[in-house]
Amino acid sequence: SGGLGAVLRIGFNRDEVRAIEKEALSAGFFNAALAVLVAAAIGVLAFRYSVGNPVRRLLETVRSVTRDGVFRHVTVLRHDEIGELCQAFNGMQDRLEAEQMRAVAALERIDHMYNATPALLFTLSVDGMVNSVSDHWLAETGYARAEVIGKPLEHFICLDSRTRLKSSVLHELRQGSHLREVPMRMWCKDGSEIDVLLSTMPDRQAKAAASFVCVMNDVTLLRSAERNLRSLALTDPLTLLPNRLGLSEFMASCSATARTVMFIDLDNFKTINDTYGHNAGDKALLESAARIREIIGGSGIVARIGGDEFAVALPNMTERCAVTAIATRIVERLCVPIMLEHSTGHIGASVGIAICDDASRPCEEALRHADQAMYVAKHEGKNRYAIYNEEAAQEITSRALQVQLIQNGLEKNWFDIVFQPIVELGAMRPVSLEALLRLNHA
Repeated sequence: SGGLGAVLRIGFNRDEVRAIEKEALSAGFFNAALAVLVAAAIGVLAFRYSVGNPVRRLLETVRSVTRDGVFRHVTVLRHDEIGELCQAFNGMQDRLEAEQMRAVAALERIDHMYNATPALLFTLSVDGMVNSVSDHWLAETGYARAEVIGKPLEHFICLDSRTRLKSSVLHELRQGSHLREVPMRMWCKDGSEIDVLLSTMPDRQAKAAASFVCVMNDVTLLRSAERNLRSLALTDPLTLLPNRLGLSEFMASCSATARTVMFIDLDNFKTINDTYGHNAGDKALLESAARIREIIGGSGIVARIGGDEFAVALPNMTERCAVTAIATRIVERLCVPIMLEHSTGHIGASVGIAICDDASRPCEEALRHADQAMYVAKHEGKNRYAIYNEEAAQEITSRALQVQLIQNGLEKNWFDIVFQPIVELGAMRPVSLEALLRLNHA
């Protein structure tokens, strides 16, 4: 080139051109492969950063929640689909945690109600084994939980209630039946007894009704009050002896046996009451009751059935000599003066005796016969005894009916008065009149 006009030509032969093309092709392929590898590496790194790490954290959180049962949140750093997935997971965790808290609170309330309810709550298997008991059950009975769980209910039931437990309660449980207020008596750990009413119902959550929810209501105070009221109804408040109702119950309990009944009426008691006052009268009654009770001892029962009236029932005693010996001692003992506050009281006793060899005779009939015999003793002079017999009883009954008839006639104007002249026969003139009452009644 230049002024010389020279030209430089570079040329390649065909083989060289092919070699150059081959090298160029190899270089292009290498560059392309390298670019693909770089792009893949960049893609993997980008995926791991943008998708893999959040998903891994989410999986780790799920595993920890499953393993530990503790609700955890995933940190949300993105606002794409992965971020929405994490937010959805966190919201689900919040809802599950809230539901769990409500369920736990409900269970705690149920548990508190179960343990604090003022009744003896427990669960029972169909074969009578105690599965669980409430805290109140333990507090009322004094047992520890380990002393009760897995033990037969029979161990805690008094002997007089075990027959009912076996024959009625357990039988009904095996039939899957409900029970309502079955009365039973239960032992506490300190040896005391309580009255309970047992109710049961099958546990519907248990398979084949193999378990029962039971409640025992403690009615010890109620039963005690009932017994006290019954005792008051059967007891004379002054002498603490049985009253007429208490005597009737006692005689009914021994109605299948022969017996002797005495009816005792205090003589001259009204005089003491009217003269010295009711306090002195009460003292005389108490002393008389003590004397009669001392004589009778354990051979019978003494009752106060009226103001100054006592009765004695002697089961299995019908020998005349033994009965009259007791009656004689009663009459003699009650004739002994009673020391009052400022004076001495003198009373006596009229005793009627009814001996019932026939155990089938009604008890009230025996008491009525003894009452009739007592009136015979009074009619014969008081301070003595008389044994019932039919003839004397008829006479007493007839006299009582006559007295009653006269009283009714005076009240209802059944009598007419008439005057009958008394005439002196010599002069044939009336000298006086006698007035007569005539009963105008059928």
